[in-house]
Amino acid sequence: MSSCSRVFYRALAVSAVLHGAALSLIPGRLDRPLPEPMPLLVQLRPHTAQLPPHAVLPSLRPSVPSFSTKDAVRPPEPLHRLPQKQARPSPEPKTNPAPVPADIPTHASKPAPMAAPATAGPPSPSAAKENPPEARVMPQVSAPEFSATYLHNPEPRYPLSARRREESGTVRLKVLVTPQGTAARVELEQSSGSAALDQAAQQTVKNWHFVPARRGDEPIEAWVKVPIQFQLED
Repeated sequence: MSSCSRVFYRALAVSAVLHGAALSLIPGRLDRPLPEPMPLLVQLRPHTAQLPPHAVLPSLRPSVPSFSTKDAVRPPEPLHRLPQKQARPSPEPKTNPAPVPADIPTHASKPAPMAAPATAGPPSPSAAKENPPEARVMPQVSAPEFSATYLHNPEPRYPLSARRREESGTVRLKVLVTPQGTAARVELEQSSGSAALDQAAQQTVKNWHFVPARRGDEPIEAWVKVPIQFQLED
């Protein structure tokens, strides 16, 4: 509790005592009821301590060092060339006099044999491997075709005699196709086991049209194998 509030409460207590004494002295006032004291509104203000004045900080300015022209970088002084030493002339080598040859008996020298002219021999195999002859590029060869749908080749008919005997099997034919796409020859390569089926297959394939074989872009004559299967339906 602060000192101001203590003084206030003490003054209030003294005032109450004085009023009580004064009322006791007045006659006829003792029987009257005393009025109720009015409530007092007491407000406590927070004690705020005074802060010291703000200290004024001195302004800090960066000190710039003084610069004089004497401290400026001077250009480098030119280098003085040293006088070159003159090259001394090299002394001439001393030559000794050649000795005088003594009298030596001379003999007739034989003529040297003449070298035979070199003849070109066959090239070595290593040289032939290093320079091989250029290989000729052969054009690709395509085989004849017969299964294309645009050829409209009919299927062989099932012979009636083979149906009655319930014969079935596969006939393998060998056909020589011309550059025009027709069958020049039809040979039986493998029989089905029924002469009727073999003959029916050969007769039908003779009238077929083929796509001729080609060597590059040129149509050529070539052989092709044609299998024909005969099978009875249930």
